[in-house]
Amino acid sequence: EFVLDIDLIDFGCVFTSQNNPRDPSFQSSWTFLVTAVVVLDRLLREDFGFQHLLWVWSGMKGVHCWVADERARVMPFQARAAVVDYLQFHGKRGQHKADGTPLDLPLQRSVDIITRLGLFDKILVEQELLRPDRRGCVLQVLHDGCLRQEVECALDSVAPDLKKDQKFLWKTLCSVLKNPRNDTSRLKAKSRKWKGVDLAGNMVSHLVLHLCYPVLDANVSKAPCHLLKMPFAVHPKTKYISVPLNAEEIMDFDPSKLPTLEGVCADSSSLQPFVKHFKQHFVRSVHMAAVHKIISSQSP
Repeated sequence: EFVLDIDLIDFGCVFTSQNNPRDPSFQSSWTFLVTAVVVLDRLLREDFGFQHLLWVWSGMKGVHCWVADERARVMPFQARAAVVDYLQFHGKRGQHKADGTPLDLPLQRSVDIITRLGLFDKILVEQELLRPDRRGCVLQVLHDGCLRQEVECALDSVAPDLKKDQKFLWKTLCSVLKNPRNDTSRLKAKSRKWKGVDLAGNMVSHLVLHLCYPVLDANVSKAPCHLLKMPFAVHPKTKYISVPLNAEEIMDFDPSKLPTLEGVCADSSSLQPFVKHFKQHFVRSVHMAAVHKIISSQSP
């Protein structure tokens, strides 16, 4: 299989994360994994035409995507690397700066999905990203130092009763990006280079990606023989069971319902919804594709 591996610890600004899905702090970081599943599932299906995708929770802080289409399974190293490169947002690990550069089409589509479905707003509020002690991870991405300082001053000057309103703080940040008081030389140079381009809008898009877009472990995806947990394996540290997730229903899924070894021993029916999804939505579709190929090859 061609596999994607996403881990919570690789996201840019995860401030609340525990190993226990029943812990409120874990549930507040679950939206990062939901975002990864929603965005990457669409890109894999719509841009590459893959059909047989199995999303599996790792049992701790990550999700894996198993792409089981035959043409995905036989992809050589170079092809796997090219797919990962297409999906990856390279500046995510602190190297990227939001300078207004226009985004590639798949990344801009990802921003549209994240914002339209309310995933960014949810992460913004759950992680309190613009709290004074946390906003540094957001502001450090702004390319221009003067602009960064102006945004910080604007956030500091917000009325006391609105300082905890994350959505209002975000609107304040976007307002400064759109109409900076001090139009620095860097911004002017960019404006001349990309005449007619929405620099402020692009900077906001870069920020959204920096905060929400999943980082892929490229080595796992490139190698066809990388070790990975099988579905329904028990995580040795958490004792949670690595179960398949339904990408179509992931936004409504309650992570507190993820099964544990102890829980399944007490009530085996708690595993049934995951087994049913695995059989009906993945195994069956892969099997039918194989049958269709055999029948097609025997046709005159």
